[in-house]
Amino acid sequence: MMRRLLNERYPGVEFLQWPGGLVASVFSNGYYAPIAVELQNENLEGLEEEGKAVAEVARTVGGVRDVRVQLETDYPEIHVDTIRSRPAW
Repeated sequence: MMRRLLNERYPGVEFLQWPGGLVASVFSNGYYAPIAVELQNENLEGLEEEGKAVAEVARTVGGVRDVRVQLETDYPEIHVDTIRSRPAW
């Protein structure tokens, strides 16, 4: 009932109902959902595509709701390689 009311009154807004607390966090490994699928890929764009494809399939499974892709690709990032044999003075 809560899901229906919130979706009707706030279309397009994502809601999360989670028990919270330290114990719940420990048992869920920090995830906000009872099912988590982890994907790995060295290519960030490829990983995003794979995540979206998995999410599309998950949405077709009966009873599965609130499917999210956690990958965030819209923020700046910098990668620094340190050559430990050549420290700067």
